[in-house]
Amino acid sequence: MAFGLVCWRGVAVRWAPWGQQQDLFAGPTFDTAAPWGGKWRAQFWSGDTVFLQAHTGLYFSQIGRDISVMAPGKVASAGFRIHKKWGGVLSHLDEVWIEAPNGKVLEEANRMVLARFDREETGSLPWLAKQQNLILERERGSGVILEYDHVYFKTAAGNYLDVEALDLTARFPVRSEWQRMTIRNNMSETSTTTTTVTTTTTTTTTMTTTTITVSTTSTTSTTSSTTTRTSTTSSTTTSTTTITSSTTTSTTTTTITSTSTTVTTTSTIHGTLISGFRVRLQSHTGNFVNMQGRYALALTSEPEPLQQMTIKKRGDEGDYVYSGDTVYFIVPLGEYLQAVVLGVGSAAFAHPESQGFVIETASGKTGVEIKGGDPVYLRALAIGKYLEVASGTTMVTATASEKRGAAVFRLVSDDASA
Repeated sequence: MAFGLVCWRGVAVRWAPWGQQQDLFAGPTFDTAAPWGGKWRAQFWSGDTVFLQAHTGLYFSQIGRDISVMAPGKVASAGFRIHKKWGGVLSHLDEVWIEAPNGKVLEEANRMVLARFDREETGSLPWLAKQQNLILERERGSGVILEYDHVYFKTAAGNYLDVEALDLTARFPVRSEWQRMTIRNNMSETSTTTTTVTTTTTTTTTMTTTTITVSTTSTTSTTSSTTTRTSTTSSTTTSTTTITSSTTTSTTTTTITSTSTTVTTTSTIHGTLISGFRVRLQSHTGNFVNMQGRYALALTSEPEPLQQMTIKKRGDEGDYVYSGDTVYFIVPLGEYLQAVVLGVGSAAFAHPESQGFVIETASGKTGVEIKGGDPVYLRALAIGKYLEVASGTTMVTATASEKRGAAVFRLVSDDASA
């Protein structure tokens, strides 16, 4: 007995290897209000190459055995393969492992995420499989994993993979923005420009007619003599010349053939700060801003861990930082830097305007790339004044009504490309 399966709208159907649960997953998913704009969303299968995008807008990437989150797009170093033991379509609560571009598998070790061993090495190292295995969770709580889904990865220790700045770790047993990843497939994204065919035809017609009219000459002569002889001579000459019409037709055809060109351009502005980079605020005194409790003080010129902050742009994670942008600074404890009347400190919960700072240059021009070490001014949105460190003090305040020497800061970042 033979039977056939008709797939509507070109939906691909694959048969799982024999011995597995023979579930059929077919049919497009549409949601016009979603980020994918109502397009068909592909399913993910064990062995597929995926790109994992963090809340910062950047993608997982592999550098040596370290896994960071700094790829600006779907580049080669950001392509990871995802597997599950019995193969097939990936679904909510599947146990999976993730293979980095170098063939090593991600593992959680003491809350760090590394890529040190092949999957085959789990045969001789039983503890390794436990560290490499992750529980894949779909934010919607059920179903197969689709393009653009928000997903979470839970380790054997009960913590979820999380992203802070450019680091990938596994520190907390909760799901939040830092733990949420967007899963993308490896379909190419290109831009195509087409020149339309243009045809021009020119026709020239010339007609010339020349006519010479008939010319007739008649001569009559009569002579009389005494011999009464009459002689008459008549001569008639007729000459007609006609040059008839002459027609010349000239046709010229010019055709410009259509050309389709696909161009992929990647540009890097070296040394420019990117939303999500770690920075240290250096005041005009040369001292870096430290967080002492909840207050910001410019105490020492030596680098220290408590000086590290993460610079972010609202809604533009992964984008370059330009003059005129509103930026936010996340201090080591995860709170936001904010300016109040009494000084500059940090707060976990506050109105967004009290946390934002407009980054400006001395010239006042907007749209200028901010590079690591450039002198800048930070105007607090909540107060409308610039941050400064007054002479003879270490306290950071928002009291400068204009751009002056005490209000100059430099954003020093080890993440900025040289």
